[in-house]
Amino acid sequence: MKLSALKTYLGQIERLTVLQQDGQPIPAHFHLTELGEVQKRFMDCGGQLREQKELVLQFWVADDVEHRLAPSKMLKIIELAEEKLQLADLELAVEYQGPQSLEYYWLDLNASGQLILNAKQTDCLAKEACGITFEGEEKEEKSSCCGPNSGCC
Repeated sequence: MKLSALKTYLGQIERLTVLQQDGQPIPAHFHLTELGEVQKRFMDCGGQLREQKELVLQFWVADDVEHRLAPSKMLKIIELAEEKLQLADLELAVEYQGPQSLEYYWLDLNASGQLILNAKQTDCLAKEACGITFEGEEKEEKSSCCGPNSGCC
C-alpha cells in the first residue's frame, strides 16, 4: 500500500483498526509514534548495487488503554510529515513490537477492505548468479557459484 492509498482510506473510515496476519486486531489503543522515509543502499550477493526507499510507520502500544487514534488524527500526522519531510508516495512498512523484538511488516488492505500487517520476507535478489532455479525450470549446474570463497551468498 502506498501513502496516497492510506490517506484515501483514512478519509473514508470512522474507526481505525489494524489487523495482524492472524486476523486479530492490534490493541485499539496503539499510537503512531513515527513516520519517516528510509533509504537503503546495498549490494546483493551477486555484486549488483541496489537502492530501496520506503516509508515506515511505527506503531506502539502503551498502557493508556483509553487512547484511540482517530483516522482524522492519523491523517493530520501524515500530512504534517509529508510537508516537513517532503515525502514521496512510496510503499508503507510498519514497525511493530513483537513478543521479543521489533517486527517489520508491509501495510496492506485485506480482501474485506481492512488494514492488515503482512509480514515482510527475505529473498535472494541474485538467484541467477547463484544458480538458483525458479519453479518449473531446470537447475543449471554452477560449480563455483555458492561454494566456499565464491563471493556469492
